[in-house]
Amino acid sequence: PFDVALTWRDGPIWDGKGNDITKIMPINCGVMFTRSPEYWAACLEWCARHDIQDWYADQLAVANVRGFDVLRLHCDNFNYTPRIKGDDVSRKYAVHYKGKRKEWML
Repeated sequence: PFDVALTWRDGPIWDGKGNDITKIMPINCGVMFTRSPEYWAACLEWCARHDIQDWYADQLAVANVRGFDVLRLHCDNFNYTPRIKGDDVSRKYAVHYKGKRKEWML
């Protein structure tokens, strides 16, 4: 039982400015499962209260919204991003082909 299942990631993951993004965005929204529309309404309200409208608004909101039963799934299994073409993904539950990796799905 859960309201929302989100994938969390271990750090550090460094951005272009030398910041560990896992400290402020421990959740990756590439793969999510939900049973609660109210959870997403709360995320939208959080973004509106903080006037956040940028690319990472969803990841900031899910890291800060409270009061829901959140099932945490590790990115290594439920939001795995292949590092090289031909990476063995046979034991992964959900694979996140982001960026230029999308062509690897073919």
